[in-house]
Amino acid sequence: PPLSTISHVFLECPVAAAAWQWMRGVWQRVQPGAILPIADSRVILLDDSRVWAPAADKSSMWTLMRLLLLESLYDAAVIRHHQQQQQPLLQQQQQQQQQQQEQQQHGGGIG
Repeated sequence: PPLSTISHVFLECPVAAAAWQWMRGVWQRVQPGAILPIADSRVILLDDSRVWAPAADKSSMWTLMRLLLLESLYDAAVIRHHQQQQQPLLQQQQQQQQQQQEQQQHGGGIG
């Protein structure tokens, strides 16, 4: 299957949504009173300061944390994608092994 859309990988996927919810909580401790709009792609993906921006003294920290989380979500999506691609191959290999074992148990299937 193809990789998901950017919006799904970084915002809509349950894993991404949970990660951004966590980030919102962390950011509340970093900058009390700030409400991080985690569902807004302009903030999360584009870092659009017209929509939301951290306090000036927290700007570098926000950029670093945002990019690290985006990278982690991307890595997780790529791993999931490769696992999904390999799943049919692994199933086929398991079926072949099972057939070989059955043939060995029944004397090679020649009767």
